[in-house]
Amino acid sequence: DAVAALTLGVRSVSHEGEAAAWLEAVADPAEEAYPLPLRNAGEYTTTIGATDLPRGDWRPLLARVCDETRAGISPGTVAGRFHAALGEFSRTTLARHEGTDVVLAGGCFQNRLLAERVAGAVRAAGRMVYLPGLVPPGDGGLAVGQLAVAMAKRGGGPCV
Repeated sequence: DAVAALTLGVRSVSHEGEAAAWLEAVADPAEEAYPLPLRNAGEYTTTIGATDLPRGDWRPLLARVCDETRAGISPGTVAGRFHAALGEFSRTTLARHEGTDVVLAGGCFQNRLLAERVAGAVRAAGRMVYLPGLVPPGDGGLAVGQLAVAMAKRGGGPCV
């Protein structure tokens, strides 16, 4: 949403994901990716279980988006480089977690370009990637997942 606001001038939306959809719609294919480095170990890192989940440093990316937008670079080019940055960030993150397969879920993966970039990074790393199929990637999928967990806890087995 932030990149859509900076690049396309989006000031308000009528539903979640609308600005991101507009950004995807204008994105040109891009080989160049904006910088989106990992934060230093322990800096803004979340730990779930025994796994540290790295966080990106968005400052260099947003600085380049602002600079290139002010310089008159087309919104399509900026959007393409932004999506390429997310794919590259996926590659960098995967390198820290060898052997881990990946499930892509959440409403952001309704964005075809984002899903293709991230799934491509996962496959290039030799990992399995799982994408939503029969179940939607957003809240509908969340509800199905909650139902599956509830059924498993009651001994009913998986429902999907």
